[in-house]
Amino acid sequence: MEYQIRASTITDKRLQNLKPGEDIPINKTDYPGLRVRKAPTGLSTTFYHRYVSPDPDNRKTVKATIGRYGKNPGQLKLKDAISHWHDNRKLLVKGVDPRDHAKVEAEKLKAELHSIEQEEAESSATIHNLIKDHIDDKTSGNKPLRSWQPRLNALERYLDAYLTLPAHKLERADATTLLKLIEQEGKATMRNRVLRYGSAMYN
Repeated sequence: MEYQIRASTITDKRLQNLKPGEDIPINKTDYPGLRVRKAPTGLSTTFYHRYVSPDPDNRKTVKATIGRYGKNPGQLKLKDAISHWHDNRKLLVKGVDPRDHAKVEAEKLKAELHSIEQEEAESSATIHNLIKDHIDDKTSGNKPLRSWQPRLNALERYLDAYLTLPAHKLERADATTLLKLIEQEGKATMRNRVLRYGSAMYN
């Protein structure tokens, strides 16, 4: 939601002309606690919100950074800072510290991104990738690769037609058909091995 900037609020020109180390309120009457400060180095200008913590056991004054002032991507204009201030005020009325809320939202975003990355990784992994990861996992301990070579040979030989297939698209019907073909070759023992190896590979 975009809020109208009150006439008595400082202007962009004033923000651009802040002196290094200067720290001033945006508008004490309409936006209490919303302030802006220029770093002592003069390299950045940051909006922040000063308020009393809603925690009844720790009613101290805190400073919550809102963001850097500027026109570049990721930076905030004055109206953006005011919008953030309004959001913080709504949280404070509910007894929620904006800093705690920000942490929760950041964790949610992190979890969502991780979930998306996992889904993308799973959807792009082929049967060949899965076999390689399985063997790599088994040979990461004390057992040398040669002890797992029969398993690798069996999987790659009988799954040859499926090696480039995304792993998540291998259907139960495909596996059943493959196992029947191996059994029809008179290789019941190999059928059981491929079934066992394949099950282990997906777990």
